[in-house]
Amino acid sequence: GVLNPLKPKSYSKILENNTNDGDDVEVPISQFSIEDDDEEDEYLSDNAPIKSGFENSSSDSSKFGIFTVWNVISTPWRILTFSWMRNLLVLGNTRPLLAEDMPQLTAADSSRGVYKRFHHCWQQELRNKSAQRHPSLALAYVKAFGGPFFLAGGLKLVHDTCMFMGPMLLNRLIKYLSDPSQPLSVGLQLVLALFAVNFFMSTCLRQYFWWCYRVGMNLRSSVVCGVWGKTLNISSAGLTRRTGGEISNLMAVDSARLQDLTPYLHALWFSIYQIVCALYLLWAQVGVSCVAGICVIGLSTPLTGKVSMYLKNIQSQLSKVRDERIRITNEVLSGMKIIKLQAWEGEFAARMVAVREKELALLRRYAVAQSLSSALFATVPLLVSIATFATYLGLGHTLDVATALTSLTLFDLLRFPLFMLPQVINNVIEASVSVERVESYLLESEKKPVNSHPLRMNGSVMMEAASLVWEGCYKVKLPSGVSGSNAMGNSLWVKWKRMIKRLLVCVGCKKEAAAVEDDSVRLATADELKGFVKDAQIIDMDKRIVELEEEVNVLKGNSGWKGTDVDFYDDFVYAGGPQKTDDDVNTPSLIIGDRLLALSRVTFRAKPGELICIVGQVGAGKSTILSALLGNLWCPSGTIAVRGKVA
Repeated sequence: GVLNPLKPKSYSKILENNTNDGDDVEVPISQFSIEDDDEEDEYLSDNAPIKSGFENSSSDSSKFGIFTVWNVISTPWRILTFSWMRNLLVLGNTRPLLAEDMPQLTAADSSRGVYKRFHHCWQQELRNKSAQRHPSLALAYVKAFGGPFFLAGGLKLVHDTCMFMGPMLLNRLIKYLSDPSQPLSVGLQLVLALFAVNFFMSTCLRQYFWWCYRVGMNLRSSVVCGVWGKTLNISSAGLTRRTGGEISNLMAVDSARLQDLTPYLHALWFSIYQIVCALYLLWAQVGVSCVAGICVIGLSTPLTGKVSMYLKNIQSQLSKVRDERIRITNEVLSGMKIIKLQAWEGEFAARMVAVREKELALLRRYAVAQSLSSALFATVPLLVSIATFATYLGLGHTLDVATALTSLTLFDLLRFPLFMLPQVINNVIEASVSVERVESYLLESEKKPVNSHPLRMNGSVMMEAASLVWEGCYKVKLPSGVSGSNAMGNSLWVKWKRMIKRLLVCVGCKKEAAAVEDDSVRLATADELKGFVKDAQIIDMDKRIVELEEEVNVLKGNSGWKGTDVDFYDDFVYAGGPQKTDDDVNTPSLIIGDRLLALSRVTFRAKPGELICIVGQVGAGKSTILSALLGNLWCPSGTIAVRGKVA
């Protein structure tokens, strides 16, 4: 999001007001002051161009009176050292920071800017959709946020390369110290090279994590904004397939899972790179003896994974027990008066104590498992060193200080990718599931916007002979002799499944009966639903013709008219379609519990300033008309037009 701009004062004045007498702290930072509060902010407007990188200069900051992150990191040194945070840290050291003290995000990192980039890439995927190519949400994320992420990967490559140069320089430095004949210049060169390597390592690693966390923040913002925007436009049929809890989990759980994976997603390749480099350098130091240490690490990796999964399961159980304890506590506090009046203190106290004891038992198990994991993590390097050096000495080699220290450093570097790679793979699998969940939701059908033609006056509403259908998941029942999966007919297998289902219902096992697949029922396709709607419209028009004939006969004074008795209409409405002839006995029939046409031939107009009351009994269609004006219903025939904004 975008934070509020600073008040028209500088940080130096704020610091003077929050320091003791004689301890004035002057922080010159003129970019923080606001010169014109009435100036319109171009970054917050709907038509603002999306800037990225360092396009925002300090001159823009003074013009619009906005302190952004990009305004204060205008030099490479501030970028590398994060010195642009100094003034904020100094202010935070004098007093607690407030919301208005926080710097604003740049337009590219704001929710609006992030969503615009993602929406543009996602629309490209939807336009390129074909029978052979399915829209890819992952590819849209790569197009929208892949540039900074791949740049961070290059920084990580430099860091890992420098990381393996350190042990080699250390080996040369130890050999230099053990040889007094070496000149001083060689030692100075080694020290300077070691300093430069560690400097580049630290700089690249900090920038790597900064860029990755920034991409993760953008990724989570895009998921939340995308799901929120889809929820505003999703059709009624899509809502029938989704629940409020599922949508909330997409915005809270799945978005956080993608954000947490971003800083470590590069581990898929840099773990392999680190393992290859470490094995190559170890082989150069101790030869074949490094295989013994690798075997110890390989044997300990599955054990560590088992312990981690055990900790994860305990943590999951612990979360459920904590939720149960909080629920009971809130229940007791909210109903304390009733509990006191009914003398239920003992029963509720026993329930709370039982849940608390269960929670404490899980905490003990978690503490023991965590201690075991910590002990294992601390013991493995020692076992690796013992196995490697024992094998090295057993082969008749002489172990010197340089070889020992270099090998220990390389083994320590090898331990991280071996433990990290399996966890990242599991996290990638979980994230792929989250991407599929978000993608399936974004691909749900959307309600079509209501046209404004032919209305010319704002605030006008028109419905002209509109027939309306609720969009949803309609089911069809296949006729006897046809199966949903294949033409099995009335085989013994189908009869046997139906018999089992009836038996389960009779004994009260409704859930088990529902799990038995019914081959004679399936979801209606879009073409089948259109056909059913056309049949319903034809029958509805037949009914209307009969009604008009009745009115004409009444006007002519024909008293011999018997009224309208259209049983075939009710047969279609409640049995799923018109009466079938011998030619279409194999046609599926629609299964519905109410009319397929929610409303038929509705006509009315509303002009600005008019007050119209829609009166009718329950289920007559009052809310349906309002939903149709919002575009939540399918209008197969007729016209619906709304001009202006709908509250």
